[in-house]
Amino acid sequence: ATFGHLEVVKFLNENRTEGCTKLALQGAVRKGYVKVVEHLLGHGEEYITEIFIIAEYYRIQCHRSVHKKDYVGVLRCLSSHRGAVIKDGIILVAIKVTPLPALQFVVKREIHGITKRIFDEIIQIGDKDAIRYALEAILTENNKPLSLLDTDEAVDPWIPLDNADYPARSVWGNNEWSHSKAMDIAAVLGDLDTVKLLHRTGIQCCTVGAMNDAAAVGRLDILEWLHTHRTEGCTDDAMTYAIAGDHYDIVKWLHEVCGLNCTKDGLSSAAYNGNIDMVKYLISIPMIPEIVDPDDILRGGGNLSVGAPGNAPSINVFCGIAIDQAATNGHIDIVQLLKDYPATTNAMDRAAYNGHLDMIKYLHTKRSEGCTANAYSGALRTNRLDILKYLVTNKCYQGTIDFKKFCYDAAGQNNIDLVEYCLNQLQGNFTQNLKQSMMYKAAMTGLLDIVKWLHEVKGFASTSMIREIADTRGHKNVLRYLTTIGDCEESVLDSRGVWALFW
Repeated sequence: ATFGHLEVVKFLNENRTEGCTKLALQGAVRKGYVKVVEHLLGHGEEYITEIFIIAEYYRIQCHRSVHKKDYVGVLRCLSSHRGAVIKDGIILVAIKVTPLPALQFVVKREIHGITKRIFDEIIQIGDKDAIRYALEAILTENNKPLSLLDTDEAVDPWIPLDNADYPARSVWGNNEWSHSKAMDIAAVLGDLDTVKLLHRTGIQCCTVGAMNDAAAVGRLDILEWLHTHRTEGCTDDAMTYAIAGDHYDIVKWLHEVCGLNCTKDGLSSAAYNGNIDMVKYLISIPMIPEIVDPDDILRGGGNLSVGAPGNAPSINVFCGIAIDQAATNGHIDIVQLLKDYPATTNAMDRAAYNGHLDMIKYLHTKRSEGCTANAYSGALRTNRLDILKYLVTNKCYQGTIDFKKFCYDAAGQNNIDLVEYCLNQLQGNFTQNLKQSMMYKAAMTGLLDIVKWLHEVKGFASTSMIREIADTRGHKNVLRYLTTIGDCEESVLDSRGVWALFW
């Protein structure tokens, strides 16, 4: 039923006794299979809209579904069936597929009014005919003249009336018109025509998010229009988002026209992106004083991804310290430019994890922050022996290094030179626990060459526990080798000790 196979549904109905659940009708409705809906309703099935269909729950691939769909037909079928309550879930699906026809049917049959949630969906779809039709319906419902859509006369702001019945028939929160941000949605989608149309109606549906998001997507034309014709303005987020989006012209406009200055997260985002011209400009204008939030456990260091509606891309802001972010991506020229700015050990730690040896050398010789043991771990986990050697040789970290832990990590990297280097740092001080742990890690990861080298060159023995993990993980070649050498000693490891090595 969910995938439109009417003949199968009929056959099962006539020849089997199992019947179906409410998921059958729900699935047919949401997928737009009107013939299946008619058949199920005709056989006494009750339409209940609260169920969500997840196709993959049934392990049925969508490419096997019937292609012909008719959402308006489904709405017509449900509306003619006594007792079927049509909530906005199926209406939203229908509008996505056939915006104007579905909308016209719903409005003309008085099945459902145009709520804030439905209108938001229409704006996201971007169908201009559907948007205009929806606005005409909203204006008519609120006794406003349709001429508003075609004139530029000033209109007092107003909020459409809510029908108390509609929010109750919706699974969505904040479905009241007082929460409308339709103009914000149009702005982030780059739809200036719809922004202007909404402005003419006088509907209150704009916030500072409109300019903020227009800056994020690089639409200077929308910014200029909003700045000229609207009063909501923008916040410092507009500058941060424009910088994060690499929109240099908008950054300059926001500073020169709106008076916005550089933000800390903006500078760190520009440094991460590697745009040196952007960084040069940002450090030439004032910086907004940082406001420390005592509840921010990341202390401003966590990156931020701001979701956007429709097909608009997310806004990725790289928060924290600018030099740390530049070092993360190996932008030495920007680190040099920001030489008078602060940094932390994160700079070298992240450079090591991302494989930027030249950056590590620069930070070690030109800066004083150093690194933590995480830099060594990063070099190990990315299989960079050259970086590990540099960190060890130059004592970039002044604390105590747990080379036993590093030996264990190296055993899972399929690099004999890396394993040998880490073992050499212990100068022959190999405990039974270390030997078995390294063999265990190599066997667990399926690295036959490492297992053989540890046994044949270093004399590390196998145990039943090591053989068991190779078998459990399906590494047959490792298991065969371990079987040939036999269990040479009793295991000193237990499950708690093994898992402790992962942390």
